[in-house]
Amino acid sequence: MKAHSVLKKKYRIALVDLSEHFSAEETLFPILINHDIPLNQFIAYAGWNTVSNSVGTALVQGAVFCTELPHQTTKHALLSLYKNNLTFLNNRYMEDYFYLKDVIEPINNTLKSAGYTNVYDLDMDHNYKWANIMLQQALNERATRFKHTKAFRQYIPITLNGKESNLRIKDMYIDTSYPWPRTFEIYMQTHLFLEECST
Repeated sequence: MKAHSVLKKKYRIALVDLSEHFSAEETLFPILINHDIPLNQFIAYAGWNTVSNSVGTALVQGAVFCTELPHQTTKHALLSLYKNNLTFLNNRYMEDYFYLKDVIEPINNTLKSAGYTNVYDLDMDHNYKWANIMLQQALNERATRFKHTKAFRQYIPITLNGKESNLRIKDMYIDTSYPWPRTFEIYMQTHLFLEECST
């Protein structure tokens, strides 16, 4: 794929990954995984429910990262910038792709098959707790599979004061829940453990 050669030339890629019917099959994300594209070299990703939300999110994330990058003069500051951006990037992967394109519909269907017809006003004492359990199990399974792909585990080249090295996400775990009794939105936070090595 051309993305490999573009990244090797050190272009910075912000990807807005939308689909006509809001389905996983129409997005680029699984294709990128299958072709071992180093997804953590992207500076931004968004694939939420509208063009304006997605473009706005990716544009701001990419602009903030690229604006701040030249001003990081210490290794600590540079690694903090990368960690913050990678955290937000993987939040977007987990929510915009894995949740909204892959997990929400099966959860809604399971709730509806159990007789809960209104998934936008869940019962706090019963199906809300059940929905949270389904959410956490489903996303943790996907996060575990994702973090073992070559696309996730590849190194990220970084440069500080002319010296090049590599950064990699050694491990990731996620914390997720429904912030209120509806399935449309989730609380999502990834926790990353990074490692650095010389080229």
